[in-house]
Amino acid sequence: PALYLRLQGPDGPRRPGRFPLTLEPGETLSLDTWFNHFPLPWWRAHGVPGALAFEAVLEGPATLALRARTPEAAARTLARVRSDGGRVRLPVPSVARGRLWAEIRAEGAARLVSARWAVQAAPRPVRLSLGLVTHDREGPLAETLAEVLRAAAARPEIARIWLVNQGAPFADPELRRLAADPRVTRIEQANLGGCGGFARTMVEAMQAPDLTHHLLMDDDIRLDGRMLGRAIDHLALLREPRALGGAMLDLRAPTRVHEAGATLDRFGVIRPIAQGADLATAEGLAPFAARQAEAFNGWWFFALPLPALRAAGLPPPLFLRGDDLDMARRLTAAGAPTATPPGL
Repeated sequence: PALYLRLQGPDGPRRPGRFPLTLEPGETLSLDTWFNHFPLPWWRAHGVPGALAFEAVLEGPATLALRARTPEAAARTLARVRSDGGRVRLPVPSVARGRLWAEIRAEGAARLVSARWAVQAAPRPVRLSLGLVTHDREGPLAETLAEVLRAAAARPEIARIWLVNQGAPFADPELRRLAADPRVTRIEQANLGGCGGFARTMVEAMQAPDLTHHLLMDDDIRLDGRMLGRAIDHLALLREPRALGGAMLDLRAPTRVHEAGATLDRFGVIRPIAQGADLATAEGLAPFAARQAEAFNGWWFFALPLPALRAAGLPPPLFLRGDDLDMARRLTAAGAPTATPPGL
């Protein structure tokens, strides 16, 4: 829960629950979290220009504050407004810097119906396909595929799902049922490693005339399917073509970063960004108050613009260490460098 929302009341913290969120008098809901803060430095480097704002729909009386933190200073309040309910908008000042978040204090019994970060800009159309590769990991794959299909039902931009099985035929009845969904195309092939499997999904995506992007994703991750919608929103609002990466958290310590994108030194050595940072703490979120010069992202969650992929060329269809690093460099040369937004 600490990755999503924080709710603090006179008697201490409690879990907020699901939307719409009920706030008791005197409680404060904070979006100062990994998944709900707004990484302004990243956005200004990669997002479309346009007026930014935090928007919320409320029932009941509440005070909303827009807050910011920079690497060199304490948190400060940029704007504050009192509302008796309805739609509320807090514009982000042009002079704002660092990480942004909103805080909502209930002045009586209140409910937060919805909230979002918004930019006044026209989104580009996105038609996304997914490439999943598996080798004898039926249990984790079934969970991942179920979450992907739930996301596809909510986001029609997800047009196709290619599932490459490089292991034994599926034995799990639930996995067979999920793989038979009409949105899924199952491909059986010899075990050519992650690179060979993902290369096969790239071939399929490049032959589909209606797609704009292709997302590579591991089979054994624990996925919040809403991240697929968040990736689509980012792809639609990038200023220039980018390969979009997602951070990897540690499944055994879910508030800790495994890699939030990475930099590359001049010898091609990968330097993970914020590795080991505890995102449940202010210190763990601190690196994202400044721009990180990410240049690489693993293929556990990696969306490629298909025009750049066609220009860069396919990876070799075989076991290859460094396949993702090689592709990142070739995509950059083709005009689509890697960008990993904090909170994806």
